[in-house]
Amino acid sequence: MAKMIPSNPSTLRTGGERKVYQLLKNTFPPECIVRYEVLVGYRVSRPDFIIAHPQRGVCIVEVKDWGIDSILKITPDSVVVKGMQETPAPITLINPYKKCLTYIEDLREQMAGMISLLNEKNHLSVPVAFFLVFPNIKKGDFLVKGFEKAIPIEEVIFGDDLHNNEQVFFRRYQSALPLLSTPLSQEQQDDLTKALDPTIVIPKMTSSEGFIPIEEEIVHTDSRDLVMYNLNLEQEEIAKSLGEGPRLLRGIAGTGKTLILLYRAKLLAANDPNIKILILCWNTALANYMRQMFNKFRLEAKGSVKILHFSQFVRDFLEIQYDPFTKYDNDEEEISRLLDRHTISDREKYDVVYVDEAQDFRKEWINFVFSKIIRGEPKERDFIVAADDAQRIYRRRDFTWDSLDFKFTGRSRILRTIFRNSARIWIFSAFLLEEKAAYVRDQDEKGELIFANKGKYEPLVQKCKNIDEQLNFVVQTCHNMLREGFAARNVLVLYRHKTVPYKRSQIHIPMELQKRLGGIGITSDWIAEDAEAKRSFDWDADTVKTYLSHHKIAFLGNFG
Repeated sequence: MAKMIPSNPSTLRTGGERKVYQLLKNTFPPECIVRYEVLVGYRVSRPDFIIAHPQRGVCIVEVKDWGIDSILKITPDSVVVKGMQETPAPITLINPYKKCLTYIEDLREQMAGMISLLNEKNHLSVPVAFFLVFPNIKKGDFLVKGFEKAIPIEEVIFGDDLHNNEQVFFRRYQSALPLLSTPLSQEQQDDLTKALDPTIVIPKMTSSEGFIPIEEEIVHTDSRDLVMYNLNLEQEEIAKSLGEGPRLLRGIAGTGKTLILLYRAKLLAANDPNIKILILCWNTALANYMRQMFNKFRLEAKGSVKILHFSQFVRDFLEIQYDPFTKYDNDEEEISRLLDRHTISDREKYDVVYVDEAQDFRKEWINFVFSKIIRGEPKERDFIVAADDAQRIYRRRDFTWDSLDFKFTGRSRILRTIFRNSARIWIFSAFLLEEKAAYVRDQDEKGELIFANKGKYEPLVQKCKNIDEQLNFVVQTCHNMLREGFAARNVLVLYRHKTVPYKRSQIHIPMELQKRLGGIGITSDWIAEDAEAKRSFDWDADTVKTYLSHHKIAFLGNFG
């Protein structure tokens, strides 16, 4: 059974596409990855299906639901078909055979940009083929009409082929793409994925929030713009398959929850110029990071997308001039009362809302967003809650997901692959912070975690006599890491308190750290300097980052 993206056919538009989807899923082997409607080439073309097989190559499948009587005329360049009820006039379209040739040309050009997919003569080493599928037309009727003069039948799969024997398609596919003498390596498969769907490729970026989709190689600062990331197969499949209704996306830090939300929002905005999307999180700096990451996806957002931290959302939504979380620091119930009393106009509502780091929200705020802010019937609202039950930086959630006013029944996904940390780092951190992956213990005790294979710095506890010695140790460690080839932007320093007493005075930790780093030629950014710094600093700037830690233990970390 082939790996299908999306994993359910509900997003497919026509009956013929759904029929071919099931055929590909049921008859093709598990090593095949089949993607539906990915963007190909600078002409932004969208073949219906692209099949990637590491032992054979790539195959495009274009499906046309026309009946034999629907086709009025075919030429090598165009097809004239009967109009629909709402538009009864005949419609002239590009000949689908010609369109497939364009797909092939664009796809080969895209693949040729990956060095690993070229042979020693710089020719493409991965075979590419295509098939045109007419699920509602019989071969005999096609020949009687003489349509084979404009569409060669060698590349066509007809309805009688599908109905009589599902294996006909697979045998034709095997004939068009014989087994390669040497299967594609993992590097070639990864590059092929990037070539087939460039929308999942993200220019290099790092942050204190992590969210890096694949393990990073050691990168020198002068080559940073050449490095790319991409969603892995699981993340891509989830982003494209989550469907409608309220959904819960769970996973501990570093599993890619934020990345999936951003990618899904960008896909929706790229396909619908009228869509209105809201993405909420709790942390100001995280909102800034998410906006920058969102803009890096290789898609043009035609619809409206707002990415806000909750405080900013409340301030804008209620049209108040102050920060409610300053005035109501110890009275969050008042914020809930203000929201509850607010009259919601249709212009204030959204078609799609995603909430990231939802474990830091209050129950009534999540209920408010779902019930008041999203348009549509409750069961059909596009609402995703992403949460890490093991991480509670700002508050300890005192409710369960089942206690919300709506249910996630059958719509919960758990991410198990941790890209940010190795197993040793994660276990070490859990030991120090006395935290465990609550989502595993909560409802999925048998679940297993998969960790990135990272062989960089091992966890280390360094005992220092005083803050002066601690600062010197941090600065020296930063110097060592940069000397070994790590980029400065991959280094984060967390501190617990802004100032600490030392020799009858106070040391301002972030300012003193900046001073000492600058003294040895290392530029740093103080993320938590003020509200403006949190909102506007550049995550991708090649600088060491310093940030306030809300945990009892402050530490230096490589978050690349």
